[in-house]
Order: sequence, then structure tokens, then C-alpha cells
Amino acid sequence: MVMKLTNELEKTFGPLPKTLFFEYKTVDELTGYFLAHYREQLERTLGASPAVSAALPEPVAPVAKERKSGRGRKWRPAFRTVPAEKTPETADIAIIGLAGRYPGARNMREFWRNLQAGKDCITEVPKERRELWQYTEEQARGIWGGFLEEVDRFDPLFFHISPREAELMDPQERLFLECVYETLEDAGYTRRALGAYKG
Repeated sequence: MVMKLTNELEKTFGPLPKTLFFEYKTVDELTGYFLAHYREQLERTLGASPAVSAALPEPVAPVAKERKSGRGRKWRPAFRTVPAEKTPETADIAIIGLAGRYPGARNMREFWRNLQAGKDCITEVPKERRELWQYTEEQARGIWGGFLEEVDRFDPLFFHISPREAELMDPQERLFLECVYETLEDAGYTRRALGAYKG
């Protein structure tokens, strides 16, 4: 569903992050993102009259500041609106399950080990990626990045997805499914327990 929504928005705004609806979970956050990055397209879509332009609010400044990596490259933080103050209706959340994939770490245990060791996981383009992107060794030299391992080892039948459909999925969707499953597994939930949950 989120990929279909993203595809529809791309018809108006052009290429968008495939993780758009995972990063911006509320209408306010999504509105803030488009105001910050696509204000002109919004004005054109809504009709670029002075009244429309004046009605569009100014985006809230991002909470996080731009940081630099160890190699001097800038990391652009995701646009975030300032979180609302806690109210009596806001429920506390306990994190009881955790999963993730990171450059040089296939799971959280490897991630923590890399942090403890101070390991720099930014590398040149791996050999298997060079072949995929049809880079020669010379073209790939000097191109650095954070690369996830085993992104092509998705088991579609485990998630009741046909192999053909899995080939057409965005790789980030496949990683998302795997991480959600691992998070629930880490939290100790079973399918039966989740099926019985009515909260």
C-alpha cells in the first residue's frame, strides 16, 4: 500500500524516497517534508495564487542538526517536526524487541560489537555490487558507502509472497519485513499470541 501511495505522489513530485511513509508516519510530518522540499510543486498543484501561497505554513525546522561522518561527508537528517508535549492521553512505550541491519552488521549483536570496537563500516563498493552495477574495478575505486550484506537472500515463501512478486518488490520493503519479523521474535511474541491480541 505504501509503495502504491509513493508511486502516486511521484507522478506529481518526481522521484521520492522509497522509505517515505516509514520515515514520516503522520500527516503533519509528511506535510512538513513536502513543505520543506517540494514547496514550489505544492503551490503549482494547488494553484499558485498569493492566497494559496500565504495559506501554506512555513515548515518547522528539523530537530537534528547536520552532522559530518568521519570522512567529512555530510549526513542530511530526515525532516522532523518538533514532537508534541506529552499529555495524559499519551501512552508510554516500552521497547521490548529490537532488530536492525547495518553496514558491516547483519544483526544487532554484530552492530554492538562494531560500536564497541569503533569499527568504521564505510567501505569501497563491494565486488558483488560492482558486478550488479556493471562497474569496472577502476570505476568503483574511490566510491565509498555503507553497504548491507546478503540483501539478495530473501525467503519469499516464508512471508507467503510469490518469488515473482518478491523480485518486483523494492529491496527496502524486503528488509523491512525481515526486520519486523526479527523484532517480534526478539520480543518473544508468537503468531498465536499476536493473533489473540485485541489491543
